[in-house]
Amino acid sequence: MARKPHKYNYLYKTTCTVNGKYYIGMHGTDILDDKYLGSGAKIRNSIRAHGRDAHKIEILEFFENREDLSNREREMVNEDLLKDPLCMNLVKGGEAKPLFDMEARSKGAINANKKNWKDPDFREKMRKNSASIMNKIWSDPEKSKKLLEGASKSFLGRIHSEETKQRIGEKSSLHQKGNNNSQFGTIWIFSHEERKNKRIKKSELDSYLVKAWNIGMNPLYLKKIPKNQIPTETIILIRSLFEDGKRIFEIEKETGINRITVSNIVKNKIFKNLQ
Repeated sequence: MARKPHKYNYLYKTTCTVNGKYYIGMHGTDILDDKYLGSGAKIRNSIRAHGRDAHKIEILEFFENREDLSNREREMVNEDLLKDPLCMNLVKGGEAKPLFDMEARSKGAINANKKNWKDPDFREKMRKNSASIMNKIWSDPEKSKKLLEGASKSFLGRIHSEETKQRIGEKSSLHQKGNNNSQFGTIWIFSHEERKNKRIKKSELDSYLVKAWNIGMNPLYLKKIPKNQIPTETIILIRSLFEDGKRIFEIEKETGINRITVSNIVKNKIFKNLQ
């Protein structure tokens, strides 16, 4: 069926003011100010992660019809543009085609995932992917600072009573000083290759990172992890994967966190203090 012609046909650029990433697309509308920001997977994820107010749109060119608009987008959104790390476009310009067959993707997804994890090549691929993402996060001063912040952030917004504070202080002063603290000078890491979590001394961290170990505890290698005990680095990883265009069900497979919790994390319904 032929597409209904619109009054306005234009090429636009939407930019995230938080990280400078941008998306170039085409849009047809009868209402010029219709608040449209884009429909690509990465730009939608960026809007969910940072909010509409953190994105600005500029109209680059107007066209008489959809065909001319499509041709112009094909010229601009080319292979060179897609190589730009700040570009959120996933495919070359022109009339977009569905990236996934939704029905095929949904059928047997769970069984396919189980089969994949039995494949050594797949596990190695996922290990390298996870290591690359975590090393990228770790190299960012702001994000690495969050990774090393204390678990006390999970208590943000709540307050102990004065009596409780005093009781905690008395016990802690006796048993939790320096080397008496079981967590003193240590950090949790995990490995997809060895499929386990491990607590090490912080002084040993660099030697493990170069071997593709990741910071934090991976829920896949725990019997069960309550929502309020998800490691900070896992929360940051989930949001990073989402911003990079990963779907909710893909993030669930990679982190072991159920999709409802993943959805709440990326929509900032929970753990709002960890951005």
